[in-house]
Amino acid sequence: MRSNFRGFLAGNDLRRLVALGLAVGFCAATPPRTHADTAAQKQKPATTAPVTYTNPVNDRNMPDPCVLWAEGAYWMTHTTGGPAVAWPLYRSADLVRWTFVKHLLEDAPTGLHNKPAWMKDLFWAPEIHQITPRQFVLTFTARSTITGHLSIGIATAASVTGPFVVQPTPLVSERVAVLDSHLFQDGDGKKYLYWKRDSPTRNGVDGAIFVQEMNAAATAFAPGSAAVVALQSSEADRSKDPAASWERGLVEAPWIVKQGNNYYLFYSGAFIDTSYALGVARAVSPMGPFTRCPGNPILRSSAVWGGPGHGAFITDALGTEFHLYHARRQENPKAGRVQLLDRLYWNGDWPAFGNGGTPSATPQPAPRPFRETLLAPQRRPELQ
Repeated sequence: MRSNFRGFLAGNDLRRLVALGLAVGFCAATPPRTHADTAAQKQKPATTAPVTYTNPVNDRNMPDPCVLWAEGAYWMTHTTGGPAVAWPLYRSADLVRWTFVKHLLEDAPTGLHNKPAWMKDLFWAPEIHQITPRQFVLTFTARSTITGHLSIGIATAASVTGPFVVQPTPLVSERVAVLDSHLFQDGDGKKYLYWKRDSPTRNGVDGAIFVQEMNAAATAFAPGSAAVVALQSSEADRSKDPAASWERGLVEAPWIVKQGNNYYLFYSGAFIDTSYALGVARAVSPMGPFTRCPGNPILRSSAVWGGPGHGAFITDALGTEFHLYHARRQENPKAGRVQLLDRLYWNGDWPAFGNGGTPSATPQPAPRPFRETLLAPQRRPELQ
């Protein structure tokens, strides 16, 4: 969105376009354009981009997806088990059709050999974030050979396709499980890591989502910073917030979207079955404190899809926000968690989903690929 847009946009439009890119979160937002992005946008408009799509967009067990725009394409990775190969990377031009590219973590005879000794298995919730045009940071969960618990690690690369160098020790490791890390970069350049910490006595129930400021490179915590609770589970908060009872004591999978002057913490709650759902809380600072939406959960099960949650937010070329997440088929919920895509709306001061706050099961308007249009992003749609 640099020189190649100037012939199409007036000054005010250009400023609004840049502001929108900064306002919707870090991995979900459109990062600053690289030379590869500029070249991709100069291509002729795509003639094969889908006009509509119908869920699921990925009909395989691919839970906890993360998605970002970088190097002229959308990229997605998701949870895997391990122990030898993990972080599958997929590429897409339109958020609907995905092609497998490679695994970013391998510990095999012909692999990358980039798995340090502390990582055992359970390679959950990987997220890739672009810090600069030549620096990508991958945060992830893995079971530690040292503590036996889930821990959070960091890996870095000069390209979204790697090779990623994994830090030799975990970034967050405790005597309880820590998982579901999410990296957010604010408009002032400051970076924050969010993660879920289990209760020391009740496993996943009665835990909390924590946040702590990162250093400028997003490779370690900022000197002098401290972790604080961003959102406590409903078990501990029930007397203060009865509306949180749908969570059934579990909050996890944080993702931050900035809208105006507010920070929106999207999170998943309830059990890892068809009771799973998506909630949101709001704060005026990325460090919180966050206040739950009174309409939670904002995305819940339907007769077709059960347990929607733990996903990522991304914008298309028109500025429309989409949520890529997992859910189960109600007819066979044990078959695995497939990937769904749905549009996010803003209904006043709170976000919402169509279809009565449930996953779509009919044809939907497809996202507009960046290479398909040079139009400025439109105003965010209000929920009808």
